[in-house]
Amino acid sequence: MKTLRRDARAKPVENESLRRDWFERPPESEILALALAASLRQLRLLAGLTLGELETRTRIHRPILSRIENGHNVPRLDTIYRYCAGVGFHPVHALRCVDDLQEELFG
Repeated sequence: MKTLRRDARAKPVENESLRRDWFERPPESEILALALAASLRQLRLLAGLTLGELETRTRIHRPILSRIENGHNVPRLDTIYRYCAGVGFHPVHALRCVDDLQEELFG
């Protein structure tokens, strides 16, 4: 097993303003991913479904659905389609929210 030499370890950020910006402001893509997660969850709640019911309809495992809705996983496009088919909405409803937010925040 190879070990890291002491000088090969990551060095702390010396510029405090860069460090603060990195931790306080999520990247644009993360903001949009969280908007997608919130939009998907809202569609499920509007449909009156639990995660277990959605799991049965979509055959996407409940822990994965939970991670998607909490913004920990960004779903692929085919997963978004399966999710939306399971809740009975067209995918454009989930993606429109993200598109509107992107336009509002980033022009």
